Amino acid sequence: MRGTRAPGDSDRSQSLRPGLGNRNASTRFARQAKTSPFDPVQLDRSVKYAYSPLVARLIRTFASVRPGMRIVELGCGTGFWGRLLAKGLRGQGSLLGIDSDPVMVEAAKVAFRRSGLDLANSQLGDAVATGLPDGFADLTTCHRLLTVVEDPLAVVREMMRITKSGGVVLVNEHDHSRQLFWDPDDPGLAQLRHRGLQAFVQATRHVHHRDNALGAQLPAIAIASGLTDLRLLGVLVPYGPLPFDKRVADDELVEYFQWLAEETQRRDPDIADAGGVDWTDAEDEEYIGRELRAIRGRLSSHRSLRSWGRITLVPRLLLRGKVPRF
Repeated sequence: MRGTRAPGDSDRSQSLRPGLGNRNASTRFARQAKTSPFDPVQLDRSVKYAYSPLVARLIRTFASVRPGMRIVELGCGTGFWGRLLAKGLRGQGSLLGIDSDPVMVEAAKVAFRRSGLDLANSQLGDAVATGLPDGFADLTTCHRLLTVVEDPLAVVREMMRITKSGGVVLVNEHDHSRQLFWDPDDPGLAQLRHRGLQAFVQATRHVHHRDNALGAQLPAIAIASGLTDLRLLGVLVPYGPLPFDKRVADDELVEYFQWLAEETQRRDPDIADAGGVDWTDAEDEEYIGRELRAIRGRLSSHRSLRSWGRITLVPRLLLRGKVPRF
């Protein structure tokens, strides 16, 4: 997609995370501390509505989280995913988040304190060279990390190394090329949006060397890594709040869609220059215009917004494997 973000995609995968997947990451920490490319508020917004309490419990069961476990999350960001899993520890055990961005490490610390998660901490580290001892964790996990690293297989192998024999490696990735979207105000927008997503995935592969459709490759990556007892769980999660969900406060819903309108107009100059992408400037402008009309039209009144049957759902694929016993 020339120049614009993928429709509905505004989380951390927009920029290649410096250092993750790069063994020279430690030399970048000082520079990152001054100007982080990531906004903790935006990162939390992008996942806040993704997992309902019911789905979160399902995920913890799938991951076999239990009290007393030592959990490590690579590429922890603000610590959202680790906090979701750590609820299954019931106050017994530990959670360690690792990220190459000092701003994210500090944001995770703050989030842990605010949530009363005394057993959690975060620290700087590289996803392919964490520095942790062999067999350190009972469960090692990552959430949308493999999408943005140079060598996903190397990250999974590092996860295996720091996990004890018989322990669990849990990976959560997405596929933004196959979002489920519908807007009753503009039925034709779904088809245009789908084309834009395909173009966006193509462009980010070319420009940023990352794959926003990596989810389907998880089984192949896990087999190549040597993980055993592989299991898969697929879920469709909301991207942002659903307008008709009464559990979301009115002011929170309005704030989100005002933000989404602003995001729709933001452009990525690197992707704009990608070339060879099956998406024209005219299509880009058409999508932006139609999306903005839909959002602004519904924001005109509370009743109109609350009666909007629009959905945006993103496929998430969770892969669980065990470290072989030797």
